[in-house]
Amino acid sequence: MQALKWNEVRDDFLRYQPELTPIIDALAPNHQLPFYKLELPYGALLTDQGCLQHGQDQVLPAGLITRHQCEVFMTTAQRIVPYILLKPGNLFGFSTVFNRSSGLSYQPELPNMMSISAGARSLFCLSKLSDRHKIAQLSRTLGRTLTPAKTFYDHGHLFRELAAQNAWRAEMILFGKEWLAYRHDPAFAPFYLYMLQNTFKNQVFQRDFLSWQVLFADIAEAKSLKYQTYTLDTVKHLFALAAGVVPGFAPQIDAELAPIGFLKQSLEEHYQLDQEAILMGPAYLENGPIYYALAYPTLLDYSLKLSGGSQLKTLTLLPRLIQRHLESLHSQHRAPQWAKKMTMDQFRFYHSDAAEKDIAPLQTLLKTDPRFNQKANHNGWPWHSLFLKGLIGIS
Repeated sequence: MQALKWNEVRDDFLRYQPELTPIIDALAPNHQLPFYKLELPYGALLTDQGCLQHGQDQVLPAGLITRHQCEVFMTTAQRIVPYILLKPGNLFGFSTVFNRSSGLSYQPELPNMMSISAGARSLFCLSKLSDRHKIAQLSRTLGRTLTPAKTFYDHGHLFRELAAQNAWRAEMILFGKEWLAYRHDPAFAPFYLYMLQNTFKNQVFQRDFLSWQVLFADIAEAKSLKYQTYTLDTVKHLFALAAGVVPGFAPQIDAELAPIGFLKQSLEEHYQLDQEAILMGPAYLENGPIYYALAYPTLLDYSLKLSGGSQLKTLTLLPRLIQRHLESLHSQHRAPQWAKKMTMDQFRFYHSDAAEKDIAPLQTLLKTDPRFNQKANHNGWPWHSLFLKGLIGIS
């Protein structure tokens, strides 16, 4: 990475952070306070479980996104959990900088499970991509070895391998480590105050997570909801999705999160997928309907599901449970405003084997969300995708 001066990156800051730009202007940063522009191919990690992967001796793990989107995600033994989407204009990483520089961070004792990827690490295809013969054929076509994807969680690795030579790049501007040396300089107080306010504004849900937990625990107790913890955690997560504070999934139709067109073409023409390649990626509710699948749990607090009971059985419980939660939230004077405005009409329930009155067939999904219906012929649509066996739509 090459060190850049303020005048070389100022236009990017002026475009995306016009209020921050005059604050940095006032500091008149010279070559001793450098910036670094970083371009990363799809799937590359800026940080891996908290550890910076590029320019460790030069940059802070903090900066400004200037092109395409990046995903902050959490990894566990068997799950990829989308946590935050970083879009062009978003500042990121200063909460980590503040924690580490203050000496108050708990990271030395607790592992940092958060990583940042260029594009969406949690991207996946509705269809299976585990056919070894087709992967071998795709490998021969592209001239490099690819790995079959056994589960949805493995699709991101396959897509990264596929896009290794694609021109798609996420871009960001990182602050040099020299900036941290001035954190106690009074002249830099406006800069650090701005970053602190930005961090504070963007972490409202994370700061209030305990209150969120208590709110839903009170509802479960008051309503005597005798259900599996996993089921109640699912309801709680659906409300977080509906509140717009965590991402769900949505069909991807542009290149913000990945080189979608290239990946779809590779799967349909070279892997010879016999179904339409519908790629699902993380998305917030503000950009259209989002979806949560019981087969792809992305709960922030995850209780293991006890054995017994199908996805369809769990799905049929959810409308009644959501309605009871809404009744309780609407009757509480201390409930947040977003909860009081929420209605049952915002939730839709789908299953490939729909049999209950509250569960809609998948044909309804194709009619209500055109992003799922990108081809006129529905014969090649992935009707039997595991993701669709217990799907909740939120609008």
